[in-house]
Amino acid sequence: MFSFPRRLVHAAFLALVITASAPAQLFAADLVNFKQLMTIVDIPAPAGFTVSEKPSGSTTKSPVVLSEAKIVFAGDEDKSIEISVMDGLGASVPFMAITQAVEMESSEEFIKPLDIKGIKGNETFRFQEKEGELTLVVANRFLVSVRGMGLPDNDLIKSLAATLDFAKLADLGK
Repeated sequence: MFSFPRRLVHAAFLALVITASAPAQLFAADLVNFKQLMTIVDIPAPAGFTVSEKPSGSTTKSPVVLSEAKIVFAGDEDKSIEISVMDGLGASVPFMAITQAVEMESSEEFIKPLDIKGIKGNETFRFQEKEGELTLVVANRFLVSVRGMGLPDNDLIKSLAATLDFAKLADLGK
């Protein structure tokens, strides 16, 4: 079993946690509140899905500086989609650019670069689990994640990601 991608994801997460907590005083004042981020994820459910968790979120200023907003959609047969937007990752966001260049395919999953409306990121799909995830970096600041479970491929979550207002999100960070 080829496990490099999962280790890479764990390393990226560790880097996010370390760099997000270290310069807390530098980022707390500029942090976008979760209420503003909720306006980005507050979109209609795709066809065949309903909103199972209304937009929600939180802002933490100490010890870790982080704002997050999310929405969850549920479909039939254990299908679900979660969209989240995070701010406060600070110096770790440029690190995410490194993971965008990863391209890999195996019998179990694929990871490849992605571009949605000019926003760069990557997509992952695990065949057996029928789980896909898009990770996009907006304005070198915000991390947008669109995760689908029980789906045959990433087409639906890609089309849903394309409906997000990335320009509005980028403006929130100015």
